[in-house]
Amino acid sequence: MDAPTAAAAQDADQDRQRWQRRYDSSRRRNADFTTLSGLEVDPVYGPPPGAVGPTLNLEYEAQFVRPTWPSVAGKQHITQHLDIAVTDLDAAVAWAAEAGATLADFQPQEHVRVMFDPAGHTFCLFAAGG
Repeated sequence: MDAPTAAAAQDADQDRQRWQRRYDSSRRRNADFTTLSGLEVDPVYGPPPGAVGPTLNLEYEAQFVRPTWPSVAGKQHITQHLDIAVTDLDAAVAWAAEAGATLADFQPQEHVRVMFDPAGHTFCLFAAGG
């Protein structure tokens, strides 16, 4: 077997750097979610050993395009999002904004607030019982 060429070694190093950037971005996204939800997020993909029940993985996508809200034909649209029930909608919006989220310009319902996390993923806060 031939020794790796300098070009192959450089390619391998670039691959490692790309994966490290993806991992770092996933860790930041998980940290954003931890801050917003108050839930602990494990940066390892998949459920922790012995875990039972559903899990939520937040992964980096190099081709992610922030969705247009409200939807516009021909533009990236929202495909999935989290709905989070809160007891005090105004306080929850203020807290999420302090954690780095932004309020969408268009709000279709009185008791729901559409928001974007720091990376541009949507989530909704809604008044429980509202």
